[in-house]
Amino acid sequence: MATVTPMATTRRQRRNSRVHYRARAIVACVVGVCLAPYPAGAAEWGASVGSGIIYSDNLERTEDGDSASLATTDVTGQIIGIGDNYDLDVEATVVWREYFDSAYESDVLPQFRGEANWAPAPERFVWTVRNNFGQVALSPGEILQPVDRQDINVFSTGPAVTFPLGQRTNLQLAGLFSDIYYENDEYDYNRLGGSMTLEREISVNQVAYLRGFTNRTEFKEDQFDSYDITGVYLGYEGLGARTEFSAEVGVEELHDDGDSEQGLHLAIDLDRTLGERSSASLRLLSQYSDSADVFSVDQDLQPILGGVTNVQVSGDPIRFDLALVQLNWDGARTSTGLFASWSNEDPDSTVLVDREIYGGGARINRRLTDSIRIGAMASYFTETWTGPIEQTQNDLSLSLDLHAQLSPKVSLLAYLERYSRSDSPGDYDENRFVVLLRYTPQAVSRELPSFYERRLNRRFVVGGDSESRDNP
Repeated sequence: MATVTPMATTRRQRRNSRVHYRARAIVACVVGVCLAPYPAGAAEWGASVGSGIIYSDNLERTEDGDSASLATTDVTGQIIGIGDNYDLDVEATVVWREYFDSAYESDVLPQFRGEANWAPAPERFVWTVRNNFGQVALSPGEILQPVDRQDINVFSTGPAVTFPLGQRTNLQLAGLFSDIYYENDEYDYNRLGGSMTLEREISVNQVAYLRGFTNRTEFKEDQFDSYDITGVYLGYEGLGARTEFSAEVGVEELHDDGDSEQGLHLAIDLDRTLGERSSASLRLLSQYSDSADVFSVDQDLQPILGGVTNVQVSGDPIRFDLALVQLNWDGARTSTGLFASWSNEDPDSTVLVDREIYGGGARINRRLTDSIRIGAMASYFTETWTGPIEQTQNDLSLSLDLHAQLSPKVSLLAYLERYSRSDSPGDYDENRFVVLLRYTPQAVSRELPSFYERRLNRRFVVGGDSESRDNP
């Protein structure tokens, strides 16, 4: 793809549109947060407000960086609802940061992820709307500097119409329109996709299908070439008493600037209850993607909103592979977890690097009393660049946390964190100390899986048999 510097007038117009877009995004997130206490129907909701102080002894994450302190406040809201012809899952958070002793101005970080499915004719017509909004890092690894990130928004919407071909066989036609926005980069685009699916219901909670799809990416800047991705694959989805399983296996073809190449399409999601207190999950993904797709998957896999995603922003298609394994055990007073992940990004570009990231970690939480809980977490990842730049870096992260419930709605949280990078051109060590006072007028009543896992269950929710529905 060609890369041409835009004209000055285009830059000024884009700067103005960024300001307006970010203002609208912040307003949308605040509205989403404020709407959390006003659910409709059978919706469950949660909301919280936290405020405190963060101290960093190496704010800029350099070899001999300066220390800095900042005040932080966050507002978070969540709504989860299921009806006879709809489901809704929305999370929003806004973080304010005020820097005391540095050259940086106040910073605002709005983030949002949500999906709504409306089925006026259950099992025949569904309209989906989903959105991911957040920040991606401009350099590898999140730091507290405002200059190290940019906003990204991924919006998608479209219908799915199902035609019965028999008692257990259906034909589904679906379309999806996507609009992608970057705050600093010129890679904004629209994508129009469609799919045809022939599915066979094996039982009330099991379905096998054959699906073909095609989508076209059109950039809003003329200097970038459009490209198409087509594919066909076999799929299976099943929901059992102890196991949730979905698998898709097939082939994809990328058509980019007159060239074409084929690759594997693979998507496997497995959640298994191993025992009364233990569970395991497996995620495998291999497909043609782009930076926005990688951001959306990463944000959906995060337990809570608030972090900055480490994404290599590009307008080129990316061959993306991901593997994630998690083991969890929840006891009466202690919970533990182990995780390991591997990802590989192979851009269709001669100027961008290929990235491989692998590693793992562990966490443990212990409830000391009815109102005091302590926890610890450790992770270690290796990131390797190949191509125009050859580079390796090892990242170690350690944290200790204390959670004290001062009253039914007020809690005190303290974190001690250490971040270390080695064997790279920019090694550093950073220590952080965070103290927050949090007010939670309403919490979601049960522990929830990740947003990604909740999305897997929705196929059996809208228009399904109420007796077979799983919790969202």
